[in-house]
Amino acid sequence: MKNLSFKNKAILEKYLEMGSGYVLDFSDRTIGLFVGDSIGIDIHDDKYRSNGTSKANKLRTLLQIESESVCKKLLLDLCEYAQSKENTKKPEIDEQAFRSMIATIEGDEFVGEIQETLKETEGNIGLLAEDIKRLIREGRPELALDRLHTYLVKILRSACDKNGIETDKDKPLHSLWAELVKAMRVKGKISSDVADVIVKSNISILERFNFVRNQQSAAHDNPLLGTEESLFIVRNIVSLIRFLNGIT
Repeated sequence: MKNLSFKNKAILEKYLEMGSGYVLDFSDRTIGLFVGDSIGIDIHDDKYRSNGTSKANKLRTLLQIESESVCKKLLLDLCEYAQSKENTKKPEIDEQAFRSMIATIEGDEFVGEIQETLKETEGNIGLLAEDIKRLIREGRPELALDRLHTYLVKILRSACDKNGIETDKDKPLHSLWAELVKAMRVKGKISSDVADVIVKSNISILERFNFVRNQQSAAHDNPLLGTEESLFIVRNIVSLIRFLNGIT
């Protein structure tokens, strides 16, 4: 995250009560759990210890090296947590001042969107989701393409199973999508002409996504797509997944 102004840094540190090395009322264990749940990062990783090992120093280092969007998400979650502590003293800085400080942080909101969209945290699909989010945070979407393809196949198969659609192991991604959206039309989950045109166009997009996965991703020894083109593809697939989550 880009350096905050001296004034905003003071607001942050006072609100989170970081003066003595602490962060609010968190223990080492609970801050690890909280940060992991919020942004999928292990705050106790060695790379966050470079400026000291207290909870406050780890948080300062994290805020220095992670993206604006990741930091913004974490700070908003910390604000919600602080305000939920009804039986403890409130931070010295009021909530509005802290939220105003957060609003000055600029960043790519897509990181927050992908964090909200890929929510699975258990089993192989959870490992895939965490790997995809990590690669996007690190600015390496070209390495996330094959994982995103596998993730989408898994959740599409699951959605098809729930809706009584046969999921033969050799059935390609675009065929799964075509059958699922047909079922969603029957159930009234897709009713507008505009949405119908969009979901139909996704059939051909997913057919070509199969090609990208096999010929232009890290799934095999392929020449990789460029970062911007890969990110463009990832953004569109994540938007499709977000819609899928909402209708199934």
